[in-house]
Amino acid sequence: RLSVTLQSIGDGVITTDVHGKTVFINRAAEQLTGWENVDAVGKASDEIFRIFDEKTGEKAPCPVARILRAGKRLALSRDAVLQPKDGTKISIADSGAPIRDRENQVIGVVIIFRDITQEIKMEQERGKIRKLESVGVLAGGIAHDFNNLLSAILGNIELASSGITEDSRVSSLLADAQKATERATKLTYQLLTFSKGGEPIKEKTSLPDLVSESANFVLHGSLVSCEFSFADDLWMILADSGQISQVIQNIILNAKDAMPSGGRIRVECSNVKDLASGLLLRRHKENFVRIALQDTGVGIPRDIIDNIFDPYFTTKKEGNGLGLAICHSIIKKHGGHITV
Repeated sequence: RLSVTLQSIGDGVITTDVHGKTVFINRAAEQLTGWENVDAVGKASDEIFRIFDEKTGEKAPCPVARILRAGKRLALSRDAVLQPKDGTKISIADSGAPIRDRENQVIGVVIIFRDITQEIKMEQERGKIRKLESVGVLAGGIAHDFNNLLSAILGNIELASSGITEDSRVSSLLADAQKATERATKLTYQLLTFSKGGEPIKEKTSLPDLVSESANFVLHGSLVSCEFSFADDLWMILADSGQISQVIQNIILNAKDAMPSGGRIRVECSNVKDLASGLLLRRHKENFVRIALQDTGVGIPRDIIDNIFDPYFTTKKEGNGLGLAICHSIIKKHGGHITV
């Protein structure tokens, strides 16, 4: 009866003897570790339950030994990642306790663990959304007023320029001031993407033309080529074509900048028919289309990959750190998801 109960629960369960040898693993543990019970029995528990520190990447100490020393239930590290047989990494929450016989003598250890990878990603996603919302509050409060001030400045610059000859030094300075003001105006429109004024105006849209035109516009005259792959039965999407075009252009521009000596970009559009395989889409019942972009650049360093959607985060000397943050905001307002 106990065996049936352990096999039925959703959390992984591993039991060991006092020497750390595996005695039993349930079905959930088999799925998470990649080991079958028949093969795991008798092996050292740290061979089956291989955990590492997520931050340092170093192998974590054997939890069985810790529990035996403590002689009581322990909640293990929140930063633990499990490495199954196939070498992948799974974020887990785990705890363990000594197993005692009727005489209260410790005869082994039980470890209970579960996959929290999805929970962590959801929490990270909520954190990104909170950051974007805070920028939205700022943008909604100042962007309109700031844009009115820029319009007044731009109007006066144009008025002053009309009374000056083109070969004058003052004319050159006014031209520079006009360009700077126009760049600032463009920045205020980017900020408005985060505010209520940036809500998408959705209509049925075909992706192939929209995606290819947006990408080719950015890559025109560059050393970077782009190839496209569209599913024959690709669904139409309900979207703001201007905003989706902005997303494609921002991502393609980043890819192009990462390949100054040239390279290739591949864009693939397909229908998402299995929402269970779509990250963070499981709670939705709608149909989704996936746009996957891949380039031959150097890639994004692991130590900054969690920050790339943060407002004002940039690795470019002349970047404002809003490109990918805007992409994230637009996709979220369309009810979708964006990840790297």
